[in-house]
Amino acid sequence: MHRILIAFLLGAVLLVVPALAAGAAEGEVVTFWPLADFRSSPQIDYAALHLLGPLIKWERKGTEQELALRPVFYFADDGAASATDLFFPLIRGSSGGGFSVLRSIGLVENEGRTAAVGGGRTFMLFPFLFYDRQMDRGTSL
Repeated sequence: MHRILIAFLLGAVLLVVPALAAGAAEGEVVTFWPLADFRSSPQIDYAALHLLGPLIKWERKGTEQELALRPVFYFADDGAASATDLFFPLIRGSSGGGFSVLRSIGLVENEGRTAAVGGGRTFMLFPFLFYDRQMDRGTSL
């Protein structure tokens, strides 16, 4: 069984790697779905590689990038903001625009804001602890 899986993965890589190296100006689609799927379009600055269906994903759209090893890891970044998931929905983090948030299964949340967006920090350990510190209103517990 392992030899068959290795042969399929090797075949998928042999189909996708030449497509990555070719870099055709008009864009291209090389697919051996669900093992491998590569798509690119230089006109709109887009490239994507999916392996094993949706489980392994790399995608670039202009300044945006996504990387996923589902269900363990997901990362997205567009230059101004980013988001990360670990063992979704257990741990989620995001930042950008003067804030950063870290959440764990909706029960624990830590949020920070820079002075440009009001400043302060919020922490919650639901349903036991709610902490909020605002630059303009002070601290509440």
